Amino acid sequence: MSSRKEQKEQARLERERREAEAAREAARRRRAQIIAGVVSLVVIAGAAIAIASSGGGSKKDAAAPNVPLATAAKQAGCKLISEPSEGNTHISGPFHYKLNPPASGNHDPTPASDGEYTSPPNIGHLVHSLEHGRVIIWYKPGAPAATVAALRTVFNATSSDELLTPNPTGMSYEVAASAWTGNRNVSNPPPEVGHVMGCPRFNANVPVALRAFIAQFKDQGPERQFAHVPE
Repeated sequence: MSSRKEQKEQARLERERREAEAAREAARRRRAQIIAGVVSLVVIAGAAIAIASSGGGSKKDAAAPNVPLATAAKQAGCKLISEPSEGNTHISGPFHYKLNPPASGNHDPTPASDGEYTSPPNIGHLVHSLEHGRVIIWYKPGAPAATVAALRTVFNATSSDELLTPNPTGMSYEVAASAWTGNRNVSNPPPEVGHVMGCPRFNANVPVALRAFIAQFKDQGPERQFAHVPE
C-alpha cells in the first residue's frame, strides 16, 4: 500500500516538475519575443533618423534649407514684408492690391491651378490660390532664361501647392514670392497676414531664400483645407 502511495507521490512530483519546466520555457520565449520586438523598433527608429538626416524624407523636407528665413533673405538681398490681410471677398474685378506682388485681398471665385505658367493667369485667380495655402514664385517678364531656369529648379523640388509665374503688373522686383497665412478652421482664428519676399536682383543666394520662404509659409493659408496632403 505504501508503495503505491510512493509511486503516486513520485508521479505527482514529476508532473509538477514538467509543468514548472514548461512554464519556465514559455517565460523564456516571451522574453525573447519582447527583446526581438524592442530591437526591431530600435532598428526602425534608427533607419528613420538616418533617412531624415540624409534628406531622404518628403520633397518638402528635402528642399527645406537649414537657414532661417530672415537670414536667408538678408544674404540674398531680399526684402521681407508682412501686412494684415487686404480682404477675402469673391469679386469679378477689378482687382487692386497694396502689395505687388499681392499676398492677400479680394479675389476671383476660382483659384488658379498649381503649376508653372509662361502666360500668367488673371491676378484675381492667383490671389485666390494664396488663400488656399499656396506659395507663388513670381518673376519679371523678360527675366533672363538662366534666372527662370533656377526658379524652375526650386519650384520642381517642392512643386505641390505652388505656382511659378511671371508678374505682368509692374512688380519692382526681379524675383519675388508671396503667401497668405491664417486659419479659419479653428474657433479662435489667428490674424490673417500677407507675406512677400521681394528680391531686386536674382543672385546665387535667392534660391536658398525661396526655399526658406516656402518651408515657412506653404499650406498655412486661411483656407488650408484645400491644400494637398504632403507626400
